[in-house]
Amino acid sequence: MLRILHVIETMSAHEGGPPRVVAGLAVAQHALGLRPHVLCADRGTLAEQGRFWELHEPGFQTQWLQAGCDRRDGLLRRRTQTRAWLDANLRDYDLVHIHSLWRVVPTLAARRARRRGVPYLIAPHTAMSSWALSQKWAKKRLARTVVWDAIFRHARGFHALNELEAAEIRACLRGRGPSIYVVPNGVTLAQFAEDPAARPPASLAQLTAPNGPAPYVLFLARLHTMKGPDLLLEGFAAMAGQFPHLQLVFAGPDFGLLPGLEARVQELGLTARVHFPGMVSGRERLWLLRNSVCLAQPSRDEGFSLSILEGLAAGRPAVISDRCKFPEVAASGAGIIVAGAPAPIADALRAYAADPGRADADGGRAHGLVERHYTWAAVARQAQRMYEAAAENGAHRGQATPVVVTPGRGE
Repeated sequence: MLRILHVIETMSAHEGGPPRVVAGLAVAQHALGLRPHVLCADRGTLAEQGRFWELHEPGFQTQWLQAGCDRRDGLLRRRTQTRAWLDANLRDYDLVHIHSLWRVVPTLAARRARRRGVPYLIAPHTAMSSWALSQKWAKKRLARTVVWDAIFRHARGFHALNELEAAEIRACLRGRGPSIYVVPNGVTLAQFAEDPAARPPASLAQLTAPNGPAPYVLFLARLHTMKGPDLLLEGFAAMAGQFPHLQLVFAGPDFGLLPGLEARVQELGLTARVHFPGMVSGRERLWLLRNSVCLAQPSRDEGFSLSILEGLAAGRPAVISDRCKFPEVAASGAGIIVAGAPAPIADALRAYAADPGRADADGGRAHGLVERHYTWAAVARQAQRMYEAAAENGAHRGQATPVVVTPGRGE
């Protein structure tokens, strides 16, 4: 039984995809017979995080959560407490799976694992792309020089979510370093079964109409520059006059853009048609996914978005940017991939708003794409093979070679 320690700064759902990836992967790994635990910095809210994931990721167990510190404390206290936890518990695990870079708990866990000879893999979650590295570049360059370059060199491998992210990691490492394993994200299809009792969020009652939901485009992600909500708003504004009943929903927590977006909506005269319900979860989230015209996410950079996968799993087509690193969407006819600019975004939205039949047909292909390749059960088996390969190969410091962990039968 492989004992896996996932390490992430926080399991708060407000952080977006990585906590949801960890929760979904842990459930699927447990079903395979592995023993997953999650180390985070949520000591003060650990019970709350556990209840949330038990409710929203069926099969998740609060007992898997381990808190090294409380992220609300000062840096010195967090470092001291996390090191104490690692010194007491690290040897209980066969492999450490580091999720994301730069933050306190992942940094300390990777360094302690290296010193104690416990194998570790790094999942950057797009943190090694050129766009991500250009944000606060001076701090990240210093962090790499002082700490992270050594962590990179001694890792048993990198976990990339697709071939394009693998290429970014390889470029960041200048072609040298551990092997790069390509294993995607996944979803649990059972969560997308029809639920006739579901209702829209109370704040979006205007989306209901006598004959069913009013037509709307759904953005389901953090309101963050990386996710491109500003680009989507401008694209929607460019075609909204042709479809007076079409609405736009930005469902996700604010990461600094909400005031500017609201001001721009008012300037555009779209206040009655653009909605900001905040973060949604559970039945409300599923209702929004299933009843949308399409899911739109024109990200400036992306790893492998769970919200895009969820939209596809719900049977809706996707309008995504070419920076979402998901070419299979267009190749399978499950959506439209565009450049990250308002005009092509408007054209793609126009195509689905004008042709509901096409939207439904592409949505059917979207669901099939997820069913064939992106369920958590299949992804967990690939991740297990990644762990086994990393453990067998040991630390490799030659060429940073991508290794695709190929699906097995039925995956």
